[in-house]
Amino acid sequence: MQDINFFPQKLLAEFTIEDINRLKELGCSGLALDTRSLEKGDFFIGVDGQETTGALFLEEALLKGACGALISQRGYEEIRSQNRILKSLPLWISNENPSLFAGEMAALFYTKIPKRLMAVTGTNGKTSTTFFAHQIMFKLGFPSACLGTTGLWIMGPEGTIPVTERSKLTSPDAVTLHKILEKLYLRGIESVALEASSHGLHQNRLKGLNFKAAAFTNFSQDHLDYHRTMEDYFEAKCLLFEEILETEGWAVLNADIQEIGILTKIAERRCHRLFTYGIKGADVRLLKYEPKLDRLEITVNLWGIVKTLTLPLIGDYQVHNALCALGLVLGALDASPSDTVILERALEALEHLQAPPGRLEKVGETKTKARVYVDYAHTPDAYERVLKTLRPFTKGNLWILFGCGGDRDAQKRPLMGKIAHTHADFVVITDDNPRSESLGEIRSQILAFLSKEKKKCLENRGVPENIFVIEDREKAIKWTLQQLKEGDVLLLAGKGHETGQIIGNITYPFNDKNVTLTLLKELEA
Repeated sequence: MQDINFFPQKLLAEFTIEDINRLKELGCSGLALDTRSLEKGDFFIGVDGQETTGALFLEEALLKGACGALISQRGYEEIRSQNRILKSLPLWISNENPSLFAGEMAALFYTKIPKRLMAVTGTNGKTSTTFFAHQIMFKLGFPSACLGTTGLWIMGPEGTIPVTERSKLTSPDAVTLHKILEKLYLRGIESVALEASSHGLHQNRLKGLNFKAAAFTNFSQDHLDYHRTMEDYFEAKCLLFEEILETEGWAVLNADIQEIGILTKIAERRCHRLFTYGIKGADVRLLKYEPKLDRLEITVNLWGIVKTLTLPLIGDYQVHNALCALGLVLGALDASPSDTVILERALEALEHLQAPPGRLEKVGETKTKARVYVDYAHTPDAYERVLKTLRPFTKGNLWILFGCGGDRDAQKRPLMGKIAHTHADFVVITDDNPRSESLGEIRSQILAFLSKEKKKCLENRGVPENIFVIEDREKAIKWTLQQLKEGDVLLLAGKGHETGQIIGNITYPFNDKNVTLTLLKELEA
């Protein structure tokens, strides 16, 4: 039986191609962070969690044919105390969490990736921005893809018609991400735009990748169930610029947010090429903005090129997302003010953008001609933005139907309730993805902004008359559709593109758009 191979404790920088070659000599054909996806011949990287260590999965990795494993010293001590040392499995041991090494190891193992990588972080707008950057790149003639919350989307060289694919992948681990990028490269994809969530950055999922450009859209409260404080949350997002974006890469920043000063200092310290956008933008400045019912008319100044454009999008925040995407593309191409042809074509591409699914997407109209929209908004700031966007085009009453996700940031629930109550005429509180939490408790926390007297009146079906609490999201949608009158607008918020509702540990099929379309047909009959 083969003895354990002890390797000295390694710092991240000490992983080299020689180490990877040594793994290949042992017969390793790939890497795996999860035993469920591990294939025979893979090298297992046992990442530690808050309560468990990756070492606990060594036996399963061995049974599935792993060629070796990397575990932490903590995990090693744990299995040694339990007399579970596997003498048949070559072992690397580190005093750090192996998640720190996964990206670097994957970069050395999966070496073929698209040459133009772009990343976007921020509380809101990541999905739209990556979606837009991907489209602009394709319009400029570069096969492209984007990966994030709505899955993997590809516009490649397979033919004259763009190829678009959907996937359940949202925030892949470092190894899975490198595998996806290598497959995209082999498919002929040259540019990829990725969403960089605070979770993904904190968990080192983007380590080992060289980004040409990275962007920061905006910052507001979210994910405090994970990061605990706003300071920790912001620091996690800044990791994209502090550690991930390569020296001389483009830092694309929203000049209209209050964090611009801090972000600019990080970019300068890291020798990034600074590109700012927005009303105060130094590189692309928004000179004029006029919202229409189904489009945006804007005038911008890009490095001296002044252009009036019509964007087929809704919402002033989508203007910022589109300009952010423009900066990402120019950064990935390392463009300059002298590249007038590219700049003109990139600006023209903005007029052909399509919003991702579930982002202020019009579903249809009731028989009373009330309009219904679906949006993925799930933060207080996003609620305010979307409701303010819909208000000017609401001749009747503005309705919002929403719930809050369970096992997530509970502090934002009363804030979302207050914003909904402030900016909408009628509020319907129902269920989102309650997960393991009590549905009734979540709804009660949303209503915490009300005084005790008003909350009691609501429970007794008294005032406030503009707030309704209805269990079961489908029943709530049906009831609300029946209340809409001519000129009314209904926003179904929170779930957007999602195709399931998580109750307990079971995911039931549910999509706001599909459910609403079915109900509209039923009510029309």
